[in-house]
Amino acid sequence: MALTSPAYLLLHLFTAGTISSSRPRDLEIPEAALRALPYSIGLGFLAPTILMSLPSPDYLTHQQKIYATLVWQAFPLWTQIIQSTLQNTVFVLTPSTSSPKRQLQLLRKVYKFALYFAVQVHVATRFFSAATVLFPGLFSQLANEQLAPQHVFLPPNPFNTATKVINVGQGSLWFLQWDYLISGVAYWIWGLTIKYSGEKVGKSYGTNDILSDLFFRPNVIGHMACALTSVWERDEVVFGEAEDTEKKRQ
Repeated sequence: MALTSPAYLLLHLFTAGTISSSRPRDLEIPEAALRALPYSIGLGFLAPTILMSLPSPDYLTHQQKIYATLVWQAFPLWTQIIQSTLQNTVFVLTPSTSSPKRQLQLLRKVYKFALYFAVQVHVATRFFSAATVLFPGLFSQLANEQLAPQHVFLPPNPFNTATKVINVGQGSLWFLQWDYLISGVAYWIWGLTIKYSGEKVGKSYGTNDILSDLFFRPNVIGHMACALTSVWERDEVVFGEAEDTEKKRQ
């Protein structure tokens, strides 16, 4: 993710014609795709994630845990297969286009669904890590050390020759921390670029919005949720103005 996400997002910013567009017809997503998306994410990503997270050997044998992890690795494929299947079967009869008002209603449901999972994971991680400092008596000494903020949110410098990996578990943790941090920041920058790139859209935001996007939101709701809210706000401006224009014509 630390390599593929920044590369894909950079390619998207340079090639997608919708980045700086403020026209609803350029940003409109087929209704069938929006209605199918929560189901494809739930079945293609969340279900394999829950299965992989089941403790071993209480619920999964060691071999089953390995298989569950391997299945999880292909979650983009499962999600795309389910999304395409639902679009072309269950939701195939839905309209291909919709009014700005209808588009916003569907987009809001999708964004809320995604934010529910993105925010709660980030908040829970922050809470338990901060609790080791505020209420150290609630945890064992080992848990206090492992969940301390400096260990959870600040992975060690990989270029420091004094940094030594004790075991495979520690090395995997550091790798995942850097993987998540780099990919999360990449999505955050991508979301901010989309939000402020359109001249018409960018004028809708002030200094408080910029400060919130740069400092408040990334720490409170996380980089991924910050990217989601940034794109959501862009859509609210574009489709909201289109809805107002449509009302004036009636």
